[in-house]
Amino acid sequence: MLHLGAFGYVIKPLDQRDVVMNVASALERRKAMIIARDHQKLLEALVESRTAQIRHREEEVVLRLAWAAESHDKSTGDHVRRIGVQSGMLAEALGWESRRVDDIRVAAIMHDIGKIAIADGILLKTDRLTPQEFEVAKQHTEIGASILDASEIPLLQMAKEIALCHHEKWDGSGYPRGLAGEAIPESARIVAVVDVYDALTHARVYGPAIPEEEALAIMQAGREKHFDPRILDRFIELIPEIHRIRDSIAQRGRHRDDAEEETFTELEAIFPTHSFSRTESPLNRISRKEP
Repeated sequence: MLHLGAFGYVIKPLDQRDVVMNVASALERRKAMIIARDHQKLLEALVESRTAQIRHREEEVVLRLAWAAESHDKSTGDHVRRIGVQSGMLAEALGWESRRVDDIRVAAIMHDIGKIAIADGILLKTDRLTPQEFEVAKQHTEIGASILDASEIPLLQMAKEIALCHHEKWDGSGYPRGLAGEAIPESARIVAVVDVYDALTHARVYGPAIPEEEALAIMQAGREKHFDPRILDRFIELIPEIHRIRDSIAQRGRHRDDAEEETFTELEAIFPTHSFSRTESPLNRISRKEP
C-alpha cells in the first residue's frame, strides 16, 4: 500500500499509542508535502513572472532598435509591432511550441534591421528604384544578418535567419541567396507572408495602401511562387484575428502619439530656448532657437 500513497502501517492487535503516533506522523508528513507543493507553485509563478518581465524588456529594446533603424519612416513603429504579433500568431497556428512562438514574436521585429545602413535617398524614394539602387537596397538582408551574427541566444539566431531570408521566395527567385522551398527557414517564410500583407494593406513611404481584397488576390497569385502555400493558406484563415490585432495596435499607437505630444509640450515649457523636432522620432534632434 505504500506505493499507493500510504504513510505507514500498524500491526494487529492494534495499540492505541501506535495508532495515535502513526496518525500524527502521517498528518505531519502530509502537511509538509502540502507546504512543499505550495512553495513549488510559488517558485514557478515567480519564475514565470520574472521570465515575462525579461521578455518584455527584450521586446522593448528590440522595438527601439528597429525604430532607430527606420526612424526615417514614422509608420515603422506600428509596422514592426504588427509584424511581430502576427508572426507569433501565425507560428502558433502552425503548431509551434510556445517558447519558439515567443521568440519569433520578438525576432520578427528585427527583420529589416539592416536598413540602418541603407541611405535614406534610396529608402525614402517614392519613384521606382533604378536597378543599381535596388541592388543597394537588397543588401539590407545581409547587413541585418551580420548585425545579428555570432550570438548563442536562440532568439537572436532566429532573428538572423529572418533578416537574411525574409525576401527569399518559395520558387527560388528571391534574394539574397536564391533559396527555394523548405531550404528557406520556416521563420523567414512566416515573416515573408506577414510582411508582404502588411506592406500592401498599409500606406508606406513608397506607396498608398490598397484594398484588402486586392492585396489578398495578389498574394494568392504568389502561392507556390513567392509564398509557402501551407503558410499562406493558414494566414488567410487567420484574417479576422489579424484585423483585431491591427485595430488594437492602431489604438495603442494613437495613445502613444498623444502621450508623445504632451511630452514635447512639457519639454518646450521647461526649455523655452530650444525646439524639439516631432518628425525625427525616436532620435529627436534638439536645435537651438534663433534669438
